[in-house]
Amino acid sequence: MRIFAIFACCVSMTLAQPCLGQTVEKADTASNRALVDAFSDARNGFDAAALDGLLAPDYVEISPRGEIDTRENVLSFYAPDKATPVPPMTRSIEFINRYGDIAVAVGTVSFSFAKPDGETISRAVRVTYVEQLVGGRWQMLSTQYTGVQPAPGPSAAN
Repeated sequence: MRIFAIFACCVSMTLAQPCLGQTVEKADTASNRALVDAFSDARNGFDAAALDGLLAPDYVEISPRGEIDTRENVLSFYAPDKATPVPPMTRSIEFINRYGDIAVAVGTVSFSFAKPDGETISRAVRVTYVEQLVGGRWQMLSTQYTGVQPAPGPSAAN
């Protein structure tokens, strides 16, 4: 019985190896960056029609508040009649890795806004974008937003 258990363990490890050994493709990622830009521009412009063309049918996001939003939730949130002013933002992409027809991009979105008392607050969120190649075109499959903790101020160091 012990030999059977060892054999079963070895077989399962051998079968799992292709999944564990996924390699990152060194490919031209311009189309992946273009999707991130188009996606971000559509969100900032409350352009639900543009988003509709960019999102995969089963798109899901984890919002900056930690909420799980379906494709339908996202499209209704970004309807033009719900548009609100968006502060100027800067985007950067730290890396993009491709795994066959899936790409994972990690970036940062930074923005500043004025409080009612006139004080300016700067914030940043780290964003993970998951894209899928469907019919020769990259679509946004999922995003997750995670707030970046602001650096401690002078009074926090004491």
